[in-house]
Amino acid sequence: MKKVTCPNCGNYGSPPTVEESAKAFGIEEDQNIGAFRMRGQIEGRPIWICNQCDAGLWIKFFGKPKLIMGDVLQGLKNDWESGTGSKF
Repeated sequence: MKKVTCPNCGNYGSPPTVEESAKAFGIEEDQNIGAFRMRGQIEGRPIWICNQCDAGLWIKFFGKPKLIMGDVLQGLKNDWESGTGSKF
C-alpha cells in the first residue's frame, strides 16, 4: 500500500492492512493502528485520516496528498459518523 507523509504534521506511513485491522477488531482504539485510517472516498480516491493530528488527506495516484481541513473535513466526519455509527 502507498505510504505518504501528512503535510500537516509530518506523520509517515499508511493505513493498516485488512489483516492488521482484523487482528485489532474489538480493541477500543483499533482505529489508531498504523499511521492513518481510511475514511471513505471523494471522486473514487481514498480519504485517509492522520492518527497523529486528525487531518484529512485526499490520496491521489500521482503526486502529494491534498490536505483536507475545516468545514470540508467536518462535513466528511458528520457523514461518516451518521452513516456508519462509528467514530470518524
